[in-house]
Amino acid sequence: MKLENESIFKDIIDDIKEDLEDTIKEDDSEFKQGKLLAYNEILSNIQRQLRAYDLKALGLDFDIDEKILNNKDIKLDAKDYNF
Repeated sequence: MKLENESIFKDIIDDIKEDLEDTIKEDDSEFKQGKLLAYNEILSNIQRQLRAYDLKALGLDFDIDEKILNNKDIKLDAKDYNF
């Protein structure tokens, strides 16, 4: 199925992913951990809402949890948060 205004969605997703990559490079801090959790939620929600469309064309054809939460270079400890 073709997404109307696909290029706008792709641009927004690319901007979010670029900001995420910059955040991953930051020194570890509670603020960084909060930002990473927020990026995880944002990208997961977008991916879920657009699952009927071509996720590869949108740049969302990856496991978001693996990229953010399970990344060995990122120190997120879920027990520090009240989920």
